Amino acid sequence: MVYDGSCGWEVVTPILKGEPGFQTVQKYLNKISVDGVLEKLNLDVNHSTGTHIHLGWDFRDPHIVQRLLKFMRAYEPSLFSLVPPRRVLGPDGRPNEYCAAIQTRFSTEEIDELGTKRELKSIFRDYDERYHTVNLTKYADPVQVLEVRLHGGTVEAEKILLWISLWMCLLPRLSSEHASIPDTGNNKDILLPNGDENSDIISVLVNFAGLSATEEVPFLDKIYRRREQVFCSNSYWLEKMGKNHEQAVKMFRDRAKGLLQETTS
Repeated sequence: MVYDGSCGWEVVTPILKGEPGFQTVQKYLNKISVDGVLEKLNLDVNHSTGTHIHLGWDFRDPHIVQRLLKFMRAYEPSLFSLVPPRRVLGPDGRPNEYCAAIQTRFSTEEIDELGTKRELKSIFRDYDERYHTVNLTKYADPVQVLEVRLHGGTVEAEKILLWISLWMCLLPRLSSEHASIPDTGNNKDILLPNGDENSDIISVLVNFAGLSATEEVPFLDKIYRRREQVFCSNSYWLEKMGKNHEQAVKMFRDRAKGLLQETTS
């Protein structure tokens, strides 16, 4: 546990890999909970905190960076449905300044112009570029690491490991030149989960990442239940979205029935 200037303290792990890495996260976070470490240190996890995961991923090819940024423009709303609204919007309703949506940073046209490593190094050497849902400021480092800053603060291993697993499903597909991502134009307004396919994380995992095998249904079901908890039954999202929230919830639930049935047929 180390001091962090933005929120006070944070739990930092060493580099972890594979199943032993998952077991380490489970072991130490369970120990923090069982031993009451936060209470003893008078610490709290609240809406001002976040969970940042760092993933070793080779994204040196500019086309991979373009795919990632276009993916975020198209599918960021689906990821928003798995996190508290304060990770997306500040108290004034404007984008979270420490975790700004890629939708508000790059238009499709601007992404298309990032065609060389020199251009990418020039942009992502700026320290303030780190304050987005995905942080690419390690682009020029000898060992590349992608930081995902979107998840809310937690010391619950189940939530963190599910989030890591989600990104481990997405990154291999983003590395493929065959990944198909819809064109979202050049609008830089932030889009919230509205119930359409781009904002439906189950649809994204099935249709984009290709999770359709029977053995993957338990994982999809965990994602479904997490969305039910965080978005569908969350009064804070309802407060932010009003009637649009009710419509989105219905569309998500109806579509999930069909998609999850298809994976088992």
